[in-house]
Amino acid sequence: MNSAVSTFEDRFGRLALTAAAFSMLVALLALAGVGWAYVSAQSGSMTMSVRVDFESFAIFLATWVIMMAAMMFPSVAPVVLVYAQYSRRQVGAWPLLATLFVAGYLMIWGAVGVGAYVLVGLVAPLVGAIPSVQAAPQVFLGAAIGAGGLYHLTPLKEKCLGHCRSPLHWLIGGFRSGASGALRMGIEEGVFCVGCCAGLMLVLLAVGLASVGWMAAVAAVIFVEKVLAPTAAVAKAVAVLLVGFGIAVATIPTVAEFVMGGPPM
Repeated sequence: MNSAVSTFEDRFGRLALTAAAFSMLVALLALAGVGWAYVSAQSGSMTMSVRVDFESFAIFLATWVIMMAAMMFPSVAPVVLVYAQYSRRQVGAWPLLATLFVAGYLMIWGAVGVGAYVLVGLVAPLVGAIPSVQAAPQVFLGAAIGAGGLYHLTPLKEKCLGHCRSPLHWLIGGFRSGASGALRMGIEEGVFCVGCCAGLMLVLLAVGLASVGWMAAVAAVIFVEKVLAPTAAVAKAVAVLLVGFGIAVATIPTVAEFVMGGPPM
């Protein structure tokens, strides 16, 4: 237990849970809880509502950002607390700066949501209309899952995951003051987070964007990778599991039927 605490402190520093820090943590987790409640209520409607019009795009993007807040806030909370704690020592308006940091972080995930909308609303229907895909959809689904697993073995994944696991030196050494600095640092953290989670996001898009069950599974893996288990072996284990899962989906009909039908909500 002591070694685990020491490892956490090495990566995030000693987070003093003052009343202010505790309030920040509660706020992040509460927002994540609200996000989970919202996507649970909307479950099943997100993918089906994707149409090529502005209203559909706005609904999709808003729901996507709420989804990302629900999934990512638990794992990014230590980073936000480190930033809030350090900015509090530098300036007085740290609650505003921490809010801007989170806003910048969500801006990047919002930009990713635009790409997801194009992929789900425009590209996926075109790919689905290809005769070979219609004849064997499980093969292409398995390939997408496997590709998400193989991403875990790339240098980009390793670099971004290394940052997300231990952002302390980046936050302190590259600290930027002021509102614009807070927003920029949040954007940079979002970029690293996207690079870290890109493979898992591909898997989520493939298996079912509107499924709360798959969302929870992906969020759990992200939390384990970033916070609970800071070892290179974890990313490789996830890669092996996803590639194996993809092969099973492509070759075993019962597994493909389960995945394409979606896990319980």
